[in-house]
Amino acid sequence: MENKVSRFSSISRSIQQSYQEFFDLNEPIVAMPASQRDLFLDQAMTKHYRVALFLDGQDQPVVGYLNHHLSGQRLLLNHYRTNVASIITPVQVLSVKRV
Repeated sequence: MENKVSRFSSISRSIQQSYQEFFDLNEPIVAMPASQRDLFLDQAMTKHYRVALFLDGQDQPVVGYLNHHLSGQRLLLNHYRTNVASIITPVQVLSVKRV
């Protein structure tokens, strides 16, 4: 019985590690150049891409759709599969990744 439990836990760890490597969840966050970040944000908004935004001060990316330019440099982000919306600025965004 003990052997089956240890085998199951090792299999689950390897599957979890494979998924994390596949989805790049453990990659260190590298900040994009400002011009590239702005271009990607504009493309995500005009082409209605679902994107993962790595924001300053957060460990996990925020996944959603960019919908509107608000006054100034602010953007409206609708989170994926929720009714939550956030107001962000391009300065807060470290990098943008299409999902």
